[in-house]
Amino acid sequence: MELIAEGPTNGYSPQSGHDAAGTLTLKLTATTGGKMRLDANATKRIYEHIPADSKLWLQPNDILIQRANTLEHVGTAAIYDGPPATYIYPDLMMRVRVTGAVIPSFLCLYLNTDAPRTFLRDRATGTAGNMPKVSGSTVRAIPVHLAPIPEQRRIVAKLEALTAKSDRAKTALEAIPPLFDRLRQSVLSAAFRGDLTAAWRAKNPDVEPAEELLKRIGAERRRRWEEAELAQMRAKGKVPGNDRWKEKYEEPAPVDASELPKLPEGWCWARLEELRAPDAPIVYGIIQPGDDVPGGVPYVRPIDMTNDGGIDFTSIKRTSDEIAKQYERASIKTGDVILSIVGTIGKVVITPAALNGGNITQSSVRIRTPDGMPWNYMRFALLSPQLRKQYDRFRFGNAVQRLNVEHVRDLVVPLAPTAEQRELTSRLESALQRVPNGLIRALQERFYDMERAILAKAFRGELVPQDPNDEPASDLLARIRSGRGIASGAGKPTRTKGTRAPRSQIKAEIVMLTRKDVTKSYLSGILKDRGPLTAEALWNASQLQIDDFYDQLKEEEARGLLREKRGDSASAPRILEART
Repeated sequence: MELIAEGPTNGYSPQSGHDAAGTLTLKLTATTGGKMRLDANATKRIYEHIPADSKLWLQPNDILIQRANTLEHVGTAAIYDGPPATYIYPDLMMRVRVTGAVIPSFLCLYLNTDAPRTFLRDRATGTAGNMPKVSGSTVRAIPVHLAPIPEQRRIVAKLEALTAKSDRAKTALEAIPPLFDRLRQSVLSAAFRGDLTAAWRAKNPDVEPAEELLKRIGAERRRRWEEAELAQMRAKGKVPGNDRWKEKYEEPAPVDASELPKLPEGWCWARLEELRAPDAPIVYGIIQPGDDVPGGVPYVRPIDMTNDGGIDFTSIKRTSDEIAKQYERASIKTGDVILSIVGTIGKVVITPAALNGGNITQSSVRIRTPDGMPWNYMRFALLSPQLRKQYDRFRFGNAVQRLNVEHVRDLVVPLAPTAEQRELTSRLESALQRVPNGLIRALQERFYDMERAILAKAFRGELVPQDPNDEPASDLLARIRSGRGIASGAGKPTRTKGTRAPRSQIKAEIVMLTRKDVTKSYLSGILKDRGPLTAEALWNASQLQIDDFYDQLKEEEARGLLREKRGDSASAPRILEART
């Protein structure tokens, strides 16, 4: 890339910590989105205090390129638009400063299009790991579709206008999912208060109360326990002479509903432990599933559970038959309810037929409902605000929050009569289907595709009109290649009356521009394109010889095209900006 005046230069990543009080530095996330972020989540302090004359300090219009990240993000570029000499940048980024042949924002926008990103990804090293890297020489080799300078300005202006509209639309779109979530929670809350089926109850007053269902579940559970105990005693050659052994059975503790919300007539509160199938305790799953085994037993992790109650089969892992057999007690079958209890607490899915015979990890529990209870009744109950409040009361842990299995067994659920469970589940399925979960994701993907298409159109020369009076980019490049128009970006613009800049300030004895080569508003034009700059940065960008630079600067100041701005302290650098 013949447009680089300085760099690519790697940053610096010294030790940092929560108590660090040294220099501010960017985090990698500051540029991951292709736009500069300088908020508290994208910056931090290091322990060191970087010297004022260090080359690590960022200046406005520096281009930062992620030289190492995931394959998706490696090569992402962003333009620094913060205050001068305030932040440094980390080792995982490269900084580029450009010549006057290209507007920094134009080049940055181009670098984030598909062609250069693909160019970098294809040449990244270490792609088998988590952190592919690109080199400075690879960045320099990127082919650039260079437009004439005036057209660059038109392209940048058009893209910025379109991006501003797109950002407003995306912000509005991002505000919708929380509203939908509140709507879902309101519907679920109403359902498990009994409001959703109030009219149905009025028309069906003679249904069997939920307490009768609870008694039947309890009786079946006790019968199964007695059969299992008796079988064990007979296997040991012991035949009981009386029924005292039955006294060992422990009934689930009754729910104290005195401080719980009142439920409709015919409903009752029940512990989750009371609402499981008699032959399937509420348990967590595999602790150490080992390496992924092709063709092995699939197991579900919270990361595989989608927020809309589905399973992401693209991420499902498999364990060996031997390990799965050790955790056979936690095996899942079609219709089992899975609740996440570590990290993201409260994800709920119904086991699909494709995972029948699979398992779960220790980050989830399996809940198998008793015969007659709709699977989705249990799922909706676990998603309701009535249960979410209990998760918040029981959760513990600092870095990673969790529930333990006993907490889950002690959760209390609003239990409707069996017939009303079916009606409530049907109404919830209908109501929640109207909330367009997938529509928002589809619209967000369309925005992403639209932005990529607009960028591609811009750099094909189809977004803004061409002006035949613009100096062709080929002529500008020819002048650069012949040794005119490339500034080194090194040295400080100091001036001694009647002298020229020392040869050390000019890269490889290249001849720089004179005032004859530029327009009367040349410097103010640069400032309009790039924003406020220090005198040194403006000189570097101008490519003017030092005397010509100061003569041009003086004339444009006198004509009111630009002005000087100083900071609050005496040591603050001199900042120049264009007058509007």
